[in-house]
Amino acid sequence: MSPVPFASAQCLAKPSISSGQQNENIMLDLEGRTHQRLSRPFVELFRAAHHMLTACNQPTAEEQSLRYRSLILDCKHALNELQDDSDRDMASLVDQALKVWHFIEIVYVRDRTQSEDHISVDLAEWFAGSFPEQLPTTDGLSDSASLSDSELWDFIAKCVVTGNLPTAHQIALSRMKINGESGSKWGDNSVDLNANQLDAGLSTQSLFAHFDSLLAMIPSNTVHARRDRSWSRWQSLCRTWATSEELALEDNARRVFLILSGDSNAIADICATWEEMLIACSVYLPDESGIENSLHSGLQTVMTASAEASIMKDAPKGGAGLALAEASMGNCLNAVTAMEISLPSMWFSAHLGELLVRIGQMPDRKPDTELNGPPFGTKEGLFIKFAEELEQYPGLWRLAADYYMACPTLGDGRLAGLLTRIKADEASGMMAEKVLHLCYKRKLSKTARRIQLKLGSHCLEFNNLGGAISWYSAAGALREAQKVVDLALQAAEREGPDSNGALLLSNVVNAINKFANEEIRQAFDYLDVYKDMQDQLNALAGITAQQQKDQLPREALGGAIFPAIESFSNATNSLLVGGRLPRRYWCVVVFEAVRVLEEFPEARQFFARSTLLNLINAVELCTGPHRCGALVQGLRNRLKWEKSAGVMDVSELSDGTHFESLEDTVSYCRRVLSEVVARTINQL
Repeated sequence: MSPVPFASAQCLAKPSISSGQQNENIMLDLEGRTHQRLSRPFVELFRAAHHMLTACNQPTAEEQSLRYRSLILDCKHALNELQDDSDRDMASLVDQALKVWHFIEIVYVRDRTQSEDHISVDLAEWFAGSFPEQLPTTDGLSDSASLSDSELWDFIAKCVVTGNLPTAHQIALSRMKINGESGSKWGDNSVDLNANQLDAGLSTQSLFAHFDSLLAMIPSNTVHARRDRSWSRWQSLCRTWATSEELALEDNARRVFLILSGDSNAIADICATWEEMLIACSVYLPDESGIENSLHSGLQTVMTASAEASIMKDAPKGGAGLALAEASMGNCLNAVTAMEISLPSMWFSAHLGELLVRIGQMPDRKPDTELNGPPFGTKEGLFIKFAEELEQYPGLWRLAADYYMACPTLGDGRLAGLLTRIKADEASGMMAEKVLHLCYKRKLSKTARRIQLKLGSHCLEFNNLGGAISWYSAAGALREAQKVVDLALQAAEREGPDSNGALLLSNVVNAINKFANEEIRQAFDYLDVYKDMQDQLNALAGITAQQQKDQLPREALGGAIFPAIESFSNATNSLLVGGRLPRRYWCVVVFEAVRVLEEFPEARQFFARSTLLNLINAVELCTGPHRCGALVQGLRNRLKWEKSAGVMDVSELSDGTHFESLEDTVSYCRRVLSEVVARTINQL
C-alpha cells in the first residue's frame, strides 16, 4: 500500500466529527472510550488552533497569542448563538478564559519594546472590556445640575480609579460650565507642573476647576514619564493639593486627589472588587519597576499592584479568577493549573502553557518516562492531557496524534496507544493508510502490525475476506491469514463455481498476490490452482449452456470442451499431489472430478493415468471405512447448500441415482469413480 501523507490540508479542511448535527461519515473511531458530545464551536476552535500548531511558518509568540485569543472570541460568540442552555453556560466559561488569556498576554507575552505606553494603559483597557459591569455609567448624569457636589465627586472617583480620566474630566467640565468657569481641553498638557498655581487660585476657583488644572498638568502615562520622574512629580502635586486646608472638609473631593496621588486607602474606599483594585494600583501606586523600557518590564508593576490589592481586597479563590490572581503574582504555573481545573477543556491551559514555556515565563520540566503520567507544568504534559481529551471525540484522532507527535519524550508511547485503539469501518482504506504512514514515520513498527491485525479482524466482521487477507498479509500474519483462506475455501467449495463463494476466493487470491510476502505466497500457492479449477468448471458449464441453447451435438463443441477438461484435470491432479491442498478440502475436489467424468465421458481420455490414480487414493482416503468426519464435512456442506439454493431437489445425478444422506453420496462417488477409472484404464 502506498503511503499517504498523514495530516494534509485537504484532510483538515474536511473534518469528520460526532456532534448534534449531521456531519460527514466518521472514517475512524476509537475503541474503549466514552464518546462525548462536542459543540461545533469547540470543534472549530480545536481545528483552527491545530492548523496553527502544525503550520510550517510559526508566528511570534505575541502574534500566536493574538490569533488564539481571536479564536476564543469567535468560539464564545458561536456558543452564545446556539439554542442549548448548556452551550450558553459554556460560553460564560469561555468568556472567563478569554479574560485571563488577555491579561496574561498583556503582562507576559506582549513585547513592550514596541510601545511607549505604561502597562497600566493596557490593563485599564483590558478591565473596561472584561468587566463592563463594574464601570460607572453616565446614564444618571444627563441632568448633572440636579446632583450634589459630593455625588458628582463620587462618580468622578469611580472613573478615576479605573484609569478613565477623560470621562472624569468631562464631568468636571460640565459642572464648571454651570458655575460659569472655563476649563482646559483634555490632552492639552500645556500647563507646567507648578505648585504655586495652587496658592494663586485656591481662593477664587472651585474644586472642580482645581481638578481641571491638575489634569491639565498630567504627563502622558508612558514609560518615559515614569523614567524621567515627571509622573511621580505630578503625583506629588496631587498629594500636596489633597492635603491642603481647602480640601480638609471636602472628603469626597479630597479622596479623588488622594487616589491620583497613589493613596491605597483612598483607592480601596472606592474599589468594589479585587480586579478593580488591581487596575487602580497598577495606575497610581508609586512605580519603580517601569523605568526600563524592556521586554515584559511591566511584570513587577503588576506584582506590586497585586500584592497591595490582595491586602485591601479579597483575591479570587477559585475558577478563572484564581488563575487571574496567580498570574498577577507571577505564578504562571499556578495560573495554568487553575485554568485546567476551572475551564471546560484542556485546550486553554495547554496552548497558554505552551506559549509561556516558549517565551521562558514558565519552566519546561523534563518529563519522567517512568511515571504513569507526565509531571504537570511541562509543555509535553499539557499537550498530552489535551490529546487525551481529544481522544474522547470521534473524528478528532488526527488532531490528538499531532499533539502527541509534538511531545518528543513521551509522545511516541501515547501515540502508539492511540493508534492501536483506532477501529476502522469498511470505508477506511485511505484513512487507515494515513495511520500506518504515521506509524512508519515514527518508527512504530509493532504498533503498525497491531493496527494491521485489528483492521484485518474488522474486515472479517463484515465478511470482507479480500480486505482481511490484505491486512494480514501486510502484517505477515500467517496464522490469521490461514483463517481467512479457510473461510474462502469453505465458501468456494460450499457454493461451487460461479458463485459468491467463488468470488470471495478470487478476491483472496488477488489480495495475496498483491500484498503478501514470499512466505505467505508459498504457504497458499494452491489457491491459484483451486481458482483455476473453478474457472475451468465455469468454462465447461458455459459450453454446456451454449450447446443446449444452440441445440448442437456434443461433438461439435469438442474443440472447446477438451482443452477445458485437460486444464481441469491438471489442476485437480496438482491439488491432490504432494499435499498442496489440505486434505479436508479433497472431498469436494473429488466430487467435482466425478461430476466432470460422468457428464463428459468422451473427454475421459484427457485425464492422465496419474490423475485417476490420485483420485482413487483421494476418494479412498475421504470416503473409505477409516475416514475422518472432518474430511467429508465440505461435501456435506456442499449438498446442503445445493438443496437450499434449489440447484437440485434431491441431489439427482445423470444416472438417476437419488441420495439424501451423506453415505449415499460417498457410495456414489466411490462407485462412479471406480467405473470411470476402470473404463479409462482399459481404454488407455
